Amino acid sequence: MPIPNLATCTRHEILDYFDNGWLITEVLLSALQGERAFFDPPYHQLRHPLIFYLCHPAVLYINKLRLAGLIHESIDPYFEQLFETGVDEMSWDDMSKNEMDWPSVREVVEYRRSTYKIVRELIETLPALEDGHPPITMDNPAWALFLGFEHERIHMETSSVLLQELPLSVLRRPEPWPKLHPSAFAESQTVENELIAVSSKTVTLGKPWEEPCFGWDNEVRVDVPY
Repeated sequence: MPIPNLATCTRHEILDYFDNGWLITEVLLSALQGERAFFDPPYHQLRHPLIFYLCHPAVLYINKLRLAGLIHESIDPYFEQLFETGVDEMSWDDMSKNEMDWPSVREVVEYRRSTYKIVRELIETLPALEDGHPPITMDNPAWALFLGFEHERIHMETSSVLLQELPLSVLRRPEPWPKLHPSAFAESQTVENELIAVSSKTVTLGKPWEEPCFGWDNEVRVDVPY
């Protein structure tokens, strides 16, 4: 789906985008066979078990929406601390969590259901999302919703890689998963690319501040000499 245009997006478009990301997470992690697969940490010990990534996006929604003042109640303070911070292969990462007893899949699924209901009701009722709303910028509390959408999409990639590292014995093909494209079975050939001479100059990377879409701080426009 295209990223929402924050100057023109409607409630319906925002709901569709939220549902799309939420459903992809559900389908992706439905590839796991049995509860044990959710709790075994990856062989390299550089990431948390997949039970963390099942709950982490939902927890971020709640924590960021509370911080923005769009909701005021927590669902489960213990979950919102335990699943709040992930790891990124840095020296300060808390890998001790990999040795702990995690909440059950059933408990995490229940937390996700509660989160989904809260976020959906917020999208359906938030005045800032009414038809004809002004562009939603980072100083608007509603920005927290779009941060949650894009954060969930980041973890689709994280979870996909972790799934690929698991034994096939604990995986199954999710029922809604599309069939492989014919190109997956075609022989590929490496193309010999020529190097092209480019004179030194300054290039502009990233999006301008006024671009009406969500962006992380490292996506904002910057001039780079080369």
